[in-house]
Amino acid sequence: MLLVATQASAQELYLTQPLKAAPGGGHFHWRERRWSLAPSVGAALQSRNRVSLLLGSEGLYHPMNWLGFGIYSHFSKPFEASRPPWRLVLAPELVVIPYAHRVALFDAIYFPYDLHVEAGPARVWSGGQPGLRGEWAVLAGAGFNAFSASFFSTSLDYRAVIGRAVEHTLGVSFGFWLGKRELGE
Repeated sequence: MLLVATQASAQELYLTQPLKAAPGGGHFHWRERRWSLAPSVGAALQSRNRVSLLLGSEGLYHPMNWLGFGIYSHFSKPFEASRPPWRLVLAPELVVIPYAHRVALFDAIYFPYDLHVEAGPARVWSGGQPGLRGEWAVLAGAGFNAFSASFFSTSLDYRAVIGRAVEHTLGVSFGFWLGKRELGE
């Protein structure tokens, strides 16, 4: 058996996008133990292709970085003068964040983003109902949320309110985050 000694060498590697944006040694918990308040605007598509203007709001608390709960509400009013003239939805919701990451822009600026799903029971009131009796429905949806600062995020959400009539909504919300962002392990 013949043994030959050779010299070892190494090559220096430079990280480029998207690896450059990856956290080194820890990451920020953008949602954990924080509250968010988010007004929203969008459109609602109800039965028979009736499009409505949507104004909404959401308040959430995240006990963990991947889990939140809170209240969602929206008011929708059709563009044309048909019945029902308006619709109000109020729902407690559970939000689960199965995927969160961050992306770099221009080699220096980065922003965190997440994909989330939300669900909960909803109470729906319509302006055409006598006595304003509400009915129960199910709220389910998914969305994309991006942080542009530690205190501000923008979200694009699709939600379906499934009851006697189905309402599909698409909204953009602007979240204001309260509380201090934590540095994680």
